[in-house]
Amino acid sequence: MAKNQGVQEKLRQELLTVPIDNPSADELELLPFLDATLKEVLRLHPPVTSVTREAKQDNIIPISEPVEDVNGNMVYEIQ
Repeated sequence: MAKNQGVQEKLRQELLTVPIDNPSADELELLPFLDATLKEVLRLHPPVTSVTREAKQDNIIPISEPVEDVNGNMVYEIQ
């Protein structure tokens, strides 16, 4: 926004339409340009860049009908 003064001014004008100094989150959600700006910032710079997840234990997932794998074995569950 520092590089685009027009966008900065548009956002400033929208924020000046809020009649109180401490608006609630509900009141801020009614500002479409602010909402779009925040979503774009979070899209470009997400707060969490990656989440690593690892199962604590192995799971066995039953399937509704057995299928034949590439080796000709019948598979009744996914491990």
